[in-house]
Amino acid sequence: TARTRLQPEPPDIESLIKQDYQRFEKEGYLRTDKEKQQVLSEIKRFYQKYPYTVRPRSPRYWKFSGLPVPDDPEAIMTVSDKLNASSKTSDGTVRCLWSFGQPNESTSPQLITKQQSGSIHEITVPASGIKPDGTLTVGFMCLEDTSVIFDKEKGLEILYKSSSFEMNFIKCLIIILIKIAFIAALGITAGTFLTFPVASLLVFFILSLCLLSGPLSGIFNLSKPAYTGLVFNESTLFRTLWPLIKMIIPDFAKHSGIERLVSGEVIKTQALLKSLGLLNIVYTLALMLLGTAVFNRKEIADIRE
Repeated sequence: TARTRLQPEPPDIESLIKQDYQRFEKEGYLRTDKEKQQVLSEIKRFYQKYPYTVRPRSPRYWKFSGLPVPDDPEAIMTVSDKLNASSKTSDGTVRCLWSFGQPNESTSPQLITKQQSGSIHEITVPASGIKPDGTLTVGFMCLEDTSVIFDKEKGLEILYKSSSFEMNFIKCLIIILIKIAFIAALGITAGTFLTFPVASLLVFFILSLCLLSGPLSGIFNLSKPAYTGLVFNESTLFRTLWPLIKMIIPDFAKHSGIERLVSGEVIKTQALLKSLGLLNIVYTLALMLLGTAVFNRKEIADIRE
């Protein structure tokens, strides 16, 4: 299949702060003005750092917008989440109560899950809770005596079918052809001023940088060059030149459809056009112009009388 990922609207931190503050005040923990200011400051600091934290046995609701309204009453959707428990449970799992629809509606689907902390968990639920305007309220409650923290990037998502596997497969093949065209242009350009063995080595070297651009940036932390006194070695040189190299060399990880094809995530047409425009128009055109300029000024044959 080919599914679109949809994330919830950002949480209303001010509302969460007010809710927790009122709970502390109701339970009698706030007696002096100094305690009130201190607790309020701590609550603000907590939610600014962990906006996706849910306290034990305390409900939390997220709103999703832009969902397609299902025509079939038996339509289903997939909910993906990744959460971490603040403290370990006896068996390492977390029991959760989910609801999909308005909290006060008895017809809203509800489900109890038992999932591993720190791993991605997917559940298939009815899509009947989606409103006619394409919005859905997802409720969550942790049934354990521990707080849970949802991952910021893939903490909670809804996946719904938006295309077919065949169309996704064709788009993936087109992206592969786009990258092959870039490599071909690179090889032709290198062949205009280098011998065949040297041109091949240059192409394989640049191709390796294209494939390893992302991992290299993360491993060596190349965003901030570090100098120690007057020491200037290969590592310092590489750190200094890497921002320039990243501007010249494309990152193939940003132009890949295989991961989305395998995970069943739709390859958007905008992503395909972006790869086409960047790799085949900007980079390939620049390489072809460079190769044409070199070839026009190159002596091809040794002309003798």
